[in-house]
Amino acid sequence: MCLPVTALLVEDHGDGVERWGIVTYEGRTQKVGLAFVPEANLGDILLIHSGQAFRILESGRDEREISPA
Repeated sequence: MCLPVTALLVEDHGDGVERWGIVTYEGRTQKVGLAFVPEANLGDILLIHSGQAFRILESGRDEREISPA
């Protein structure tokens, strides 16, 4: 049985169905498809299964908007 993992979105590339990103989890990095989560942004915590992100668990946008640049 395969279980999904949670991962942090650290890179974002492409758009639409061609959109993909790089996530990190447990000291690893992985390329994942982002077509199912078009609203995902850098810093978001995503649920990943079989190389596809399918849910945003926690948005990283709040911290970016509050923290000084």
